[in-house]
Amino acid sequence: MSTDPLCASPDLTSPAGLPNIQVLDGGLEIRVRWGPPAPAAALMALGAAALGFAAWFSHRFGSDDPALVVMIAVFVGGGLALDYLGLVWAVNRTVLRMVGDEVQVGFTPLPWFGRTSTDLSAWDQVRAVTITEEYQHQRATRYRVVASLGAGPHGEGGVTQQIGRDLLRRDEAEWVAAALEARRARVHLARDPLASTGAGSADDSR
Repeated sequence: MSTDPLCASPDLTSPAGLPNIQVLDGGLEIRVRWGPPAPAAALMALGAAALGFAAWFSHRFGSDDPALVVMIAVFVGGGLALDYLGLVWAVNRTVLRMVGDEVQVGFTPLPWFGRTSTDLSAWDQVRAVTITEEYQHQRATRYRVVASLGAGPHGEGGVTQQIGRDLLRRDEAEWVAAALEARRARVHLARDPLASTGAGSADDSR
């Protein structure tokens, strides 16, 4: 059992109704599933098709011509990349690990880029924001957990840093943001115990 005195919430458990979120180690680790399985199946199907086309093309036309070798290599490489991306999408989780005053962001079980470490003591607020994009008259909405520095009372302005990957559900993003905000508040309180009372150091200048 963890003894970290900065635990965001001693009784933090996996939230009911949010099956894509799992809480471990007494609330010090949060794992978030990337998304629904349908995109993973589509990516892996495209990868398998590319590999199948490369095998057929090699069998039909041979591989004596260097140009054909390059084309086959491109389809094989693309197929393997799509299959790996689909597999990662299907099984991977974003891991938010709270250690001291940091949140370490990683991915498991398969390797993926984008590991970071965020110093929560430097930030003013953690919140969920909505990202809406339009492409060819199609609208896609995603939700992002960000830490803000120098933001206003309603989260406007300032500098923001994304924490982890975009999420597909608003309630998931809001829950993760609330858990990290509780952690951030504890870090600030540990750094400055007088912050909760609004008291500050006396001005001794004369």
